Amino acid sequence: MRDQSVPRRDAPAPLDLRLVPAAGLCLLTALWVDQMDARILPWLVPGLLACAVLGLMMVMVLHTRPLQPGPGAAFVGSLVLACGLASIVAGHAVAQREARILVGWESAVSSDTPLRLSIEPGGTVTQSESTYGPRWHLAGTITGYGHPHLRLESPVSVVLSGEGQGTEPPDIATTICVIATVDDNGSTVFAAAQQPPQSGPCASTDTATAPTESDNPEERQGRERIRQALRDHTAHTIGAAPELLPGLILGDRSAQSQELDQAMKDSGLSHLSAVSGANCSLVVGVVTILLRSARMPRAVVLTGGLGTLLLFVDVVGWEPSVVRAATMGAIGAWAVFFGRGRQALPVVCLAACVLLCIVPELGREPAFQLSLAATTGIVLGARPVERWLSGGLQRILPEPVALTISAALAMAVCAQLACQPVLLGLTGAVNIYAVPANMLAAPLVPFITVPGTLAAFIGVIAPGAAELILTVIALPAAGIGWIADTVARWPHALTPWPDGTVGTVLIGLHLVAMVVVLLKLMRWERRGHPMVRLLGTRDCAKPRRGSHFLRDQLGWVIIIVAVVAQAAALTPTHTSRLPLDSNVVICDVGQGDMVLIRTSDHAAIVVDTGPDDEAAQRCLRENRIEDIPLAVISHLHADHVAALDAIVDIARPERIVYSTAEPDTASTDLDQASPTETDQDSPAITVQGAHMRIPTESTRTNALPDYAQRASKGQSGGFRGNIAGRETTVTWSVLEADGQATNENDSSIQLLVDIQHEASSLSMLMTGDMEEDATRGLLNAGVLPDRVDALKVGHHGARNGGTEIIEAMDPNIFLIGVGADNSYGHPHPDIVGAATRTGTVLRTDLHGSASLTLGERSVKIDTSR
Repeated sequence: MRDQSVPRRDAPAPLDLRLVPAAGLCLLTALWVDQMDARILPWLVPGLLACAVLGLMMVMVLHTRPLQPGPGAAFVGSLVLACGLASIVAGHAVAQREARILVGWESAVSSDTPLRLSIEPGGTVTQSESTYGPRWHLAGTITGYGHPHLRLESPVSVVLSGEGQGTEPPDIATTICVIATVDDNGSTVFAAAQQPPQSGPCASTDTATAPTESDNPEERQGRERIRQALRDHTAHTIGAAPELLPGLILGDRSAQSQELDQAMKDSGLSHLSAVSGANCSLVVGVVTILLRSARMPRAVVLTGGLGTLLLFVDVVGWEPSVVRAATMGAIGAWAVFFGRGRQALPVVCLAACVLLCIVPELGREPAFQLSLAATTGIVLGARPVERWLSGGLQRILPEPVALTISAALAMAVCAQLACQPVLLGLTGAVNIYAVPANMLAAPLVPFITVPGTLAAFIGVIAPGAAELILTVIALPAAGIGWIADTVARWPHALTPWPDGTVGTVLIGLHLVAMVVVLLKLMRWERRGHPMVRLLGTRDCAKPRRGSHFLRDQLGWVIIIVAVVAQAAALTPTHTSRLPLDSNVVICDVGQGDMVLIRTSDHAAIVVDTGPDDEAAQRCLRENRIEDIPLAVISHLHADHVAALDAIVDIARPERIVYSTAEPDTASTDLDQASPTETDQDSPAITVQGAHMRIPTESTRTNALPDYAQRASKGQSGGFRGNIAGRETTVTWSVLEADGQATNENDSSIQLLVDIQHEASSLSMLMTGDMEEDATRGLLNAGVLPDRVDALKVGHHGARNGGTEIIEAMDPNIFLIGVGADNSYGHPHPDIVGAATRTGTVLRTDLHGSASLTLGERSVKIDTSR
């Protein structure tokens, strides 16, 4: 008997993909406009309109044919709509960019000179500690710049920052005026404050061009009162709750420490402490459930949910990111609570198109991209994944438990897989444990967001009740902090993604495999069940047609290849230990410098120590260094000396030499920052000097031992030993150590090292953080050598190190000690470009630790990644 099937009663409706091309093209247009050549801009909108008109003509032709037009006309119609909407986005974005070009904004940013900026704060000030002292960040929009002041008709998103005692954080209740260096990375402008920001807009000699405030100061003051009350009421709660609750409730991360912030990022939970679509969905969802439980009409339910959402957004602030989160959250809530999950896809696409038409700069914001990806992934994949998982889990678990676990896992997996390509473009790394971390944390979020929002609303008028609510919800908040800290400590929690072509191919495989899996799950979800099953027969089903069979097998091949390739790319194939017969090792110590010059199998000269104790000690252990005949501290910034005590704990250096611009190092404390250095190339930060003192107690950490000596020009020495049975001679000389320099960077020791390894040799210059002007003076005076084989690039590749030394010495190898995803913009593209044209560039942020081993005719390079 033939196998017959009937459609499942709960089979989902077909997907409506007609608005997908429109959403995709609008997003691409918003992303590309700011990257395009200015000469192409006038042709962009006419080109898109021409494509729309051409497509419309094709649709009319297809509809005039006697035969049924079929899917071709619908597809062309979708493209017509996409071109039409994209032309609106392009028109708005082009007008904004042309306005900025007209007032000279783009040329002013590219000039690298400090600018006077009027900034409208868009959130709270985030403060943290760094190796350079207190640091603060503030997101906002630039409404005007320059002197005389020029108004920007289309405000520019900015992240303003300052560091140390010289640039105190501003009062965010009003427009602020600040002198800052700016850097435009194509999506957001980063501004590093050179002076303390002043309250009020910048004065203008031309009242016609003076900036006007786009936001009411009283409204900002009211929001800040609510935020401050929330911070005050949570200050004495348990665990990580004081740091997390303001972010989990209102997206206020100002109380979050740098350590917790990094743990949240490494565990894949950082989205919880920002205003996300999940926050908005929960708020709207609770109101919806309450009103539906009271049997209110659907119109009342919708009005109540939207009204609550508008109130929530008004309290948080009408920033574009909040509006984006509210829009996506409303769509998510509507899909979940009204049973329209599959029909939510065109709503998501329409919302994206409308938002981009109104605010095209949203397309360049990572938060918008992540929100759109996560919402789309959940709408498309959560339902079939949940059903597939629940079917298997119900065999081993009670049905309520199986359904709960499958729903949470489906949401987490779909959102993470959809967001992964965007995250890779932002961080270059994968949160290996993000899915289990989100599964553990997600059930705690509703117990925080909903009552916490109520507490925030009543915190000013009823502080006692607010404190009671916040004390109760502090327990799940502390639980989320514990989960983040624990998961972040798991091995390889944040694993780097391969660079270049390999990484791009893997991302492509990831996307294709996701589509194949989604199609297979949807096909399985809609598959019918046989009405009659005949026992005793081996196969009652119709044999598959060859094309269908090959298509299915090809899909499985793509899935398997993608999974195996990504697993291989993310699985460490070797330890980070480098060859033990290497001559030079640059250690990956984060945002800092540490170099080993091996003098024998188990001994090395250590040049700088980096800022991280654990990383410095790991470098010595992995390279089996037990003796340190000489430690050279180029200058006393913490990113070069802070881990010295940790080095001493493993192997006490026989001799330590250092340089500093401080006249009295005995009175200079690491915990005191002085404004001695301005990182002119930094897009986001003003760097302050953090120095060391000679301690009176041996228990003092981060301090110079009492036998450390100031370096002086002309000091030199040498060591002879054997490395892997081969005789090695290392000589060193201090070419300059200017204790009278005007800033700490320029006091850096200029250390020349010559290595003779049997018949091979290598000359290497290490310049600390010396800046361009001082380096030029040494070059002109003939202090520096004419040529070296290897150069430790100064100041972590910062632009203020200059390219003149690279061009003058023409090294074959460049070593750059720099932290991954650092906020300073190191290394600068100009420095990397000049070095790449000359030789091989080894960067600790990309390659990890790297070693140089002298051979008979060449230098062998090994890296830990």
